[in-house]
Amino acid sequence: MPRYFEIGLVWHSVRSGNLGVGALSVGNIALARRAAERAGLTPKFTVIGPREPGPVYISGPDISARKITGRYMASPGGYWADLGHLDYVLDIGAGDSFAVNAGIDAMGSPMAAPMVAMKSGTVTCLSVMALPAASVEP
Repeated sequence: MPRYFEIGLVWHSVRSGNLGVGALSVGNIALARRAAERAGLTPKFTVIGPREPGPVYISGPDISARKITGRYMASPGGYWADLGHLDYVLDIGAGDSFAVNAGIDAMGSPMAAPMVAMKSGTVTCLSVMALPAASVEP
């Protein structure tokens, strides 16, 4: 019987119009799948991201999706419950440019999600999607 390793991908998307978020979502699933399989585990993915229009282009029998809403984040049966069955969380924080384009409060839910994940005891890896432009002069 396979041993499942459940991975949450927070602020990722199965249907993002932002190709950077889409590429990170596809790439992180591929990397996490390979790592889990090399460890002899069967990965299962829960993609947790914003409500977005458009067709789903990331799917599979081992991939489920949740939409981040205020109700989902606050409900005991929402984000907190999902964290309860996850072994690992990868969080891209929606990236600065993505958060602005999608109208997401850059200091609200994207900051709350990893804090709640860490508080739950779920192993959490924050991966940076976009950094603000910086100027370095010699």
